[in-house]
Amino acid sequence: MGSAARAGGGRGAALLLALALPLGALVTGSPAQGEEAKKEDSDRPLQTVAADALPTVQIDGVVWDQEVVGTTVYAVGQFTSARPAGAAPGESETPRTNALAYDITTGEMLDWSPQVDAQILEVEASPDGSTIYLAGEFTQVGGEATARVGAVDASSGERKELGLGANSVVEAMDVSPDGSTLYLGGAFTELNGKDRARAAAVDLASGSVTDFAPKIADFSVRSIAVAPDNSAVTLGGSFTSVDGQATPGLALMGVDGTLRELGLADVVSSGGQFSGAMNLSGDDRGFYAVFYSGEGNFEGMLRADWQGGQIDLMADCHGDSYDVQPAGDIVYVASHAHDCSMIGGFPETNEPRQHWHAPAFSATARGTVQPSPEPHYASHTGQPAASVQQFFPEFAPGTHTGMTQATWTVEASRDYLVYGGEFTSVNGKPQQGLVRFARRHVAPNQEGPTDPGEPGIKASVTDSGEVELRIPYRRDRDDATLTYALYRDDTEGKTLEDYQAKTAVWNSKQRRAYWETGEVVARDTVEPGSTHTYVVVVWDQWGAWTRSETITLTAGEAPEDDDADQQDDDAEDDAGKGAGAARGADGAQPPEGAPEGQQPAVDPQGDAPEGAQRQPAEAQR
Repeated sequence: MGSAARAGGGRGAALLLALALPLGALVTGSPAQGEEAKKEDSDRPLQTVAADALPTVQIDGVVWDQEVVGTTVYAVGQFTSARPAGAAPGESETPRTNALAYDITTGEMLDWSPQVDAQILEVEASPDGSTIYLAGEFTQVGGEATARVGAVDASSGERKELGLGANSVVEAMDVSPDGSTLYLGGAFTELNGKDRARAAAVDLASGSVTDFAPKIADFSVRSIAVAPDNSAVTLGGSFTSVDGQATPGLALMGVDGTLRELGLADVVSSGGQFSGAMNLSGDDRGFYAVFYSGEGNFEGMLRADWQGGQIDLMADCHGDSYDVQPAGDIVYVASHAHDCSMIGGFPETNEPRQHWHAPAFSATARGTVQPSPEPHYASHTGQPAASVQQFFPEFAPGTHTGMTQATWTVEASRDYLVYGGEFTSVNGKPQQGLVRFARRHVAPNQEGPTDPGEPGIKASVTDSGEVELRIPYRRDRDDATLTYALYRDDTEGKTLEDYQAKTAVWNSKQRRAYWETGEVVARDTVEPGSTHTYVVVVWDQWGAWTRSETITLTAGEAPEDDDADQQDDDAEDDAGKGAGAARGADGAQPPEGAPEGQQPAVDPQGDAPEGAQRQPAEAQR
């Protein structure tokens, strides 16, 4: 997982202050949108998962981390009960003490239910999937003494003897690719009675603490990532130095604990009481890190190589980031980003400020980072910039941690993406703490273009029979390209296929980012004095669609000036504001017989890799 805000004291309290104080990267006011990122590659949109929020088991607290093993998702955090999708709080609840498992293909809860007496901050699986490792603040698992790091059976949830104990919270874990070594990080200073300054490693065959012993000077290690070829280990957190060398927030080392030079240290500095690397993930391309900043100089996501820590990808966005999940040619993040204009993405908006809790980025650089439009933020001009992709599910922040956050963790399998946190709804529908999304060939693809509401379509007609309709852009959470079509007189239809069988008097394919506003202008020519009805239909490539209300217009017969003005006003009144989306619009219902989605002619791009790329857990205490 990737976060830092777990109920209680310690470093979670520090994060709470970091989010509240006007320091470093925190901003007030209304900065203008920065210059669009320079394009050095195609800006072709990539295929993300669909934005349809799939029914998933719910919890009554917060999920800090998840681990995907085959079709099973193990979710951990701080909660006492779970309930099915669609059930309101207090209904159909089943006891679950800080851990549960569910089927990633159905969202239904499984019987797995280890008994853990305090919150769990991190979950990892052994490479063979038979053992689930837990870390956090607990002192008992299955009724037996277990000091902050333990193991349970992946099938039964029964406690397994691990023989480890830490003298303070364990917040980070990763298992070596061969399954031989368990790496641990946190705020502890002893592991099994041996001095270990906030980071350690254990030989799983013998149960002995290894010689891996970097000296982390202060604060804590929040996350650990081991290279897929077992050549390097990256530590992330709020620490400021390792082995006496300044390494604020990130450290790269060999598997023996020997510190290596970190190339990105000249660009990003994010350690200390109010800043840090929230989480790490890794793949063959490098390690990914996400940050929060109250006194550092970066919020957002970056990727650097395992050899020297040189940045080859940056999503420079304002707004703390909590977890990161690479999945093919897309990188998904859990965050509360509110300004990605430095990389050509959504700009800052205010009154109210808009936060995006699940932004998606290209996994390759598509431009260069531009200067921050807000002087309170550091600029990272010229760094290789990821591009923002069209994936904009909306989450309602929860109240469990008192931090007004939504998503804290993100994981993936080949076909599914799962978010966890403390959110209470997704896309306007109640869904607490856990949610699934799916690739296009699995998803229902019902999230389609939506009506933006007032002021609605504006219509005008001249006395010579020239008709003009100004149509506000429709927004689609997961498709940038939409088709707009205008139908005259033959305006009745129950399905999209009904309309596509008709002849449109005008149509246009438009590619617009989700945050863009503006108009599409449709024109038609009719006989003066004639009266006609019009309807605007908009659809995406998957068959999700919306239509406007019927608009009635009469072409004038060269009226007096005052009459012409009144006729234009009447036409605008008749235009109305448009109907709700046929599918997937906020609360809108499809017309009778609306299609249930269409499969693409070719397989969509952006396949997620088999299995999950693990993120170490972090949270607020």
